[in-house]
Amino acid sequence: MLNVKTKYLLSLLLPFVFVSGCINGQAVLSINKDGSGRVSVEGLFDYPAYCFQTTSDCAAAEQFFLEQLKTMISSGGFDAWSDVKWKILDDGRCYFKGTAYFKDINKIDFFIGSAKTGLKLALNRRQDAKPTVELKLQDNFKLDPQIRKLPSVLFETFSLNLVIIVPAEIEKSENFQHLDKQTVMFVFSGGQWLTYLRNNTVKTTLISDGNDLFDYKSQVDDAQNDYEKILKGLELAQKTAYAAKDSQDANLVSAEKDFNAQLREGLAAEADGDFEKAVKIYEYVVKDSNANEKFRAGASYQIGVCLFQMERNEQAISQFEYVI
Repeated sequence: MLNVKTKYLLSLLLPFVFVSGCINGQAVLSINKDGSGRVSVEGLFDYPAYCFQTTSDCAAAEQFFLEQLKTMISSGGFDAWSDVKWKILDDGRCYFKGTAYFKDINKIDFFIGSAKTGLKLALNRRQDAKPTVELKLQDNFKLDPQIRKLPSVLFETFSLNLVIIVPAEIEKSENFQHLDKQTVMFVFSGGQWLTYLRNNTVKTTLISDGNDLFDYKSQVDDAQNDYEKILKGLELAQKTAYAAKDSQDANLVSAEKDFNAQLREGLAAEADGDFEKAVKIYEYVVKDSNANEKFRAGASYQIGVCLFQMERNEQAISQFEYVI
């Protein structure tokens, strides 16, 4: 069994990835009458778009994704996970799907990565009133600095449908979308949901305590049998990702050494006054698709210097303008 902490850490999205916008996903919560339940999460994170807006190393996307995914699944907070699937798509986006089981919805804290959102989903049961399910912010909550420092543009494409299936028929709802007699939805879209929740009540009232939606113990027992298999799969994927990144890094280092050597050879030719030879060497670097922008720009500039030294001034000026 997983180590269960005092408070359940529920990441409706992946805890790394979903630190910002560029996210599309859905979380479906099924709540039993005693507050136990499960959450099925499916999300797609546009990692390349995130990298474009931040200083993240996009080359390490798969490593980062798998590290955070393993942290989420192994750090505790749930009785079990099941149906866990993940994939890095060809375009660099990260896909995740999984179901987690929790004992008490009222003890769940919602996190985005390691940052606390202040969101609470409360199942309120009192003898003198009908049960309610309310989505709200904690009193006097202040947004985590980790989220505050992110560029605001990242939140513009944030989209998450939170679907909640309750244990009894719904009598009335306030600011939830009513999908059927036992299902409501709240849509997190853009960066305005915090303000909305501060200023509005989002609650649904049930006609009674209702009945359990599923056999919690049975499903948790089945899921726990797959837990070690899930972790081993993640560990293997991590090793593969690290090996691929190490190989990529080694290739980049080797390529940099080659291009540095070629640039030194060109500079040596310039020092000997053989500018034609130097131009040919620099042109080889410029035309090599494996050369990064730094090497190609440097070689292009040196071509202009050589042309100037050969008194081919118009060509030299054109070359400098091209570099600029």
